Amino acid sequence: MNIFGRRKTAHKFRRVSKRGRAAYLILCFEECLSFYGEDIGDWKWILEELWAITSTWDIERWVKRVCDLTPESVLPYVSYQEMLEKVKERGYWYELGEENFVSLQSLYRKERPGFQVISSMVDRIYGVIVDDWGDSEEPFTLSCLYNIDEAEELMRCSGIPLPSDSTAMDFIMKHRDKHYGKPFEGVQFSAIAK
Repeated sequence: MNIFGRRKTAHKFRRVSKRGRAAYLILCFEECLSFYGEDIGDWKWILEELWAITSTWDIERWVKRVCDLTPESVLPYVSYQEMLEKVKERGYWYELGEENFVSLQSLYRKERPGFQVISSMVDRIYGVIVDDWGDSEEPFTLSCLYNIDEAEELMRCSGIPLPSDSTAMDFIMKHRDKHYGKPFEGVQFSAIAK
């Protein structure tokens, strides 16, 4: 067995549900926002959308909405109309309204230190759910654990502390399942709930 295979089977999140893994990464994202001095209120709507993965049964809708709010889905376009035209050309859908789109563009286009880290964290949260998603999803989805590894490494390299809320971490680490596990109100652990 190679080192990578051994590492995946020994990963601390190996048996944690996909909801639990996402909750952990959202806590990491919140740590990044705090580290870079971001106003959590500016990110509240995005955080609510991200935290919804912990409580929804409609995983597909969450995937669509979060895909549409990622910086890479918003920043390439000059306007909502341009984005809709491009999306329709590809036969794709867009879940968010113009008000949300304009708000996201405004937030993402602000000059700020650490935006690459912040953007990457959104991608890792999305990735931990959609990598190995769908009908052929393997139990415990070991193939998506790299999202956690990459997020933690990015935080370490940037000097950002990992989440330290022991109550949240204890709950997350005990939320075990081969797939998503039972929904829970993860937002209770969020900075927006405090």
